Amino acid sequence: MYSDFQMLLFSTIPGQLNTIFSKTLMRYGFEPTTAMVSIVSSLIATSMGFGMLFCIFFIVPLMDSRGRKFVCVTLRFFIGSSSCIFQLLAAQFNSAEFFFVGQILVGCNYPIRLIVTIMFVGECAADKNRGFATTTLIVCDVLASLVMYSTSSPSVLGNDSWFIYPLASFFMSLALFVTTAGLPESPKWLVRKNEHRAAALAIRFYQDRETNLVGVYEALVRENNLTKSGKISLREVCTDPTLREALKIVIAVQLFLVTSPVPVERMYTVVLHNTLGLSVDQSLNVNFFTSLIFAPARFVGSYVIDIVGRRFVVYMAGAIMYLKVLIMAFAQFVAFEYGPCTLTRILVIVSEALSELITATGISALATLLIVELFPPAARVSVAQINVLLSMISALPLVTLYPILNAIFPPAFYVPLMILQPFFIFFLHRRMPETKARAVCDIVAELDSDVRSRATTMYEYSPLIRIKAKSYTDLQNMVIREPRRPRASTVTAPDWEALRELL
Repeated sequence: MYSDFQMLLFSTIPGQLNTIFSKTLMRYGFEPTTAMVSIVSSLIATSMGFGMLFCIFFIVPLMDSRGRKFVCVTLRFFIGSSSCIFQLLAAQFNSAEFFFVGQILVGCNYPIRLIVTIMFVGECAADKNRGFATTTLIVCDVLASLVMYSTSSPSVLGNDSWFIYPLASFFMSLALFVTTAGLPESPKWLVRKNEHRAAALAIRFYQDRETNLVGVYEALVRENNLTKSGKISLREVCTDPTLREALKIVIAVQLFLVTSPVPVERMYTVVLHNTLGLSVDQSLNVNFFTSLIFAPARFVGSYVIDIVGRRFVVYMAGAIMYLKVLIMAFAQFVAFEYGPCTLTRILVIVSEALSELITATGISALATLLIVELFPPAARVSVAQINVLLSMISALPLVTLYPILNAIFPPAFYVPLMILQPFFIFFLHRRMPETKARAVCDIVAELDSDVRSRATTMYEYSPLIRIKAKSYTDLQNMVIREPRRPRASTVTAPDWEALRELL
């Protein structure tokens, strides 16, 4: 939750931050004009991007070498607490420099939360609860939003009390670290590292008592042995038909989320609401009350994804999102042609309610969840990196063009979204498999079988995915074609009798 506080800080207290930026400019001898303050604000906004890029290329890969828990518990605590300290220093000394460094660290922490934490939770959870466990993490968003929207107004805390947010975030990060430091590592990662005893103990910790723990362990071994190579690069993912198909599905989900107007509207909330006739206070109140009213829906949505399945969630989120796009395009057209009125105010409130419903479906966590479910462990880091990088690059045009189009012809922003959204939904309808309550090894094996059945070429290639096997011994005795110059797997056979005693 503390990460959500830090992410919302820049967009919810612009007045207080502009005061800090002005004082920083004056300290360097510059006149704090509106243009100069805007330049500093833009630099601060882009600083998070630098942190995200650094994390994608240098920190996310550590989840394979050092473990999921090390990255999402230990590293996340040190990075998150450091960002809080820099934000506190910025408040104390009215320093934009400290805030700049703090925002870099906030951006660095974001991929850890978006990728590694969700992946860690997804790998530890039981197959039947995997969707619930990962989507529950987004419930914290609404709690942070409720606090920020209700207290961030200068009339509540004043202009000099915003340091409370990073201070509270620091203590929350400390509490999170203390409560999670004793958790076992991901059993899937432990299996990859041949730590079979530790993996068995982790399975016993995370799984239900009535679950067949030996069967769970055998499924993890099968999942780990889906590939011979210990690490699969992005180039190898793109050359293998099965992994390439899975990559297309994940990218389609991510682009579906990128072409949603919700992230851009969240970034320009006040500007958008002012265009449609709401004041700043009314805008904050609308966000607060819609978040409050639809907060229970997020808890319900966490259960829905494991009950109705991933495909139904995509259909439901797509229908709500397309309705929202149509409503906002119409509202912007009315406001542009006739000016803000009661109708536009009603439509923007309905739009905010639909935004909350979209988030409640759990769709925002689906891309990372599918990385866990559609890819063998050896390929997850490479796919996660390209997924986040692609989302950053593809979101840049929307974020950049919105202020320009909003000044020229606001409805134009929604026209490309009307065209792209149905395309991604149709593609996912045709290609996306249902993965709820299934072992990853079975999901990947079925996807591999489906891809091979659709093949229309006699071209010989060296597959990276092994065919479905019933046990570890079967996989060890299989004769398969290997990719060129493979990295040999270091997995050794577990002592099944000893593991059965533990489980």
